[in-house]
Amino acid sequence: MSQDLKSKPPRPRTKTIIIILTAFMTIRGVFMLFIPGALDPESPPEVSWLIPLLGDGVVALAAPVIAVLLWKSRTLGVWTAAIALQILGTWVTAGFIILESVAGGIPGPTPGAGGLLVPFSLGLVNLYLLSRRSVRQYYTT
Repeated sequence: MSQDLKSKPPRPRTKTIIIILTAFMTIRGVFMLFIPGALDPESPPEVSWLIPLLGDGVVALAAPVIAVLLWKSRTLGVWTAAIALQILGTWVTAGFIILESVAGGIPGPTPGAGGLLVPFSLGLVNLYLLSRRSVRQYYTT
């Protein structure tokens, strides 16, 4: 009784790196502490920080869930959610860099525009790793 079973692709070597980089995005939740400062009615220019701060909160809360799903599950939905999370995280970080350059700083202590390049670069690296053929095939078959 021989059946032609489709063999599943092997686990890509980069899967562990992808999971670690995705879980690392949880640190972005620290920026949610600045939301009360962005809502201060006495300083209207800081309201422009509200969208990137809320975006960082969404990324920080979703990152551990996506990391666990990447570890446990092999579905197209998980892979798509991981790609979407990386795109959102990269977009939010780019927003921080632009606001840091134009508006003159996030309310409170910050790493500055140069320090924001690290999460931006890590997001791009993770996005590249997720889009590799071996990873895509692993999660979509």
